[in-house]
Amino acid sequence: MFRLALHMENESLTERTSTAISWYSFDKNLKVANHDVVSEDEAFRVIDDYLAGLKPHYDSGEEAVMLSVFGLSKSPWEYIEIAFNSESDIDFRLETKVSRKAVERRLHSKEELKALVSAFYEMDPEEYLAEVRRVVSCKAPTPPRKFPGALLVVPFAMAFTGTSCYFLVLLAVRFAAFFREETGGFSIYAEKTKTLIVVPMLLASIPIGIIVTILFAWGISPVLQYLDRNSFDFTGTDFWPFMKGLMVFTMCVAIPLILISLAAALWGS
Repeated sequence: MFRLALHMENESLTERTSTAISWYSFDKNLKVANHDVVSEDEAFRVIDDYLAGLKPHYDSGEEAVMLSVFGLSKSPWEYIEIAFNSESDIDFRLETKVSRKAVERRLHSKEELKALVSAFYEMDPEEYLAEVRRVVSCKAPTPPRKFPGALLVVPFAMAFTGTSCYFLVLLAVRFAAFFREETGGFSIYAEKTKTLIVVPMLLASIPIGIIVTILFAWGISPVLQYLDRNSFDFTGTDFWPFMKGLMVFTMCVAIPLILISLAAALWGS
């Protein structure tokens, strides 16, 4: 009886320590790329390689996943997945057949991660699940919130918006003067017509003023670099790509508003 129990224990230990663990990563199309079986030391080298390849920001979400996420797998039902946000901010996820739900933890050091990876090699699923659940998951201390540098352009945007509105209204009145018999400029219009001329032009001037401000900032390299860094802290993208959609917005919104104002200047009383 004792020999049988000893034999069964040895078999269990052999099965536990001989489980092959492979690793996987993601390609630029977010498809899983499976790799060879790795030893514990080789898994540590994979961790070091990913940490060495971290970037302050990425050109796309696909690139971010490709360069910061990988996993270690014993089977399709037993694996851990690791995502590096930074060296001190690491998302850890355990999928295991002994738990109906995935277990997720936030780690804050390479040493903490390597300890869990080492345990993944040494423990059976039940023990490892308990080990991961013992890890206290807490957010890293939140750094002082930075002042959003994009707000520095607001006074310039307001100035350019007002200037744009003035010249657009002047343009509408001068344009209408070619087709109207009345002369006297803006003052000849009734208050309702003046409102129909000015309000659409003012609304159209807001995105136009912002675009002019961006182009102004874009031409000053130190200013653009500062806005790039500050924008990434708040939005995860650079300043210029983040604002490009404004061009489309201006084409779709500002042009119809300008046409409304021109129509009011031409046919308003």
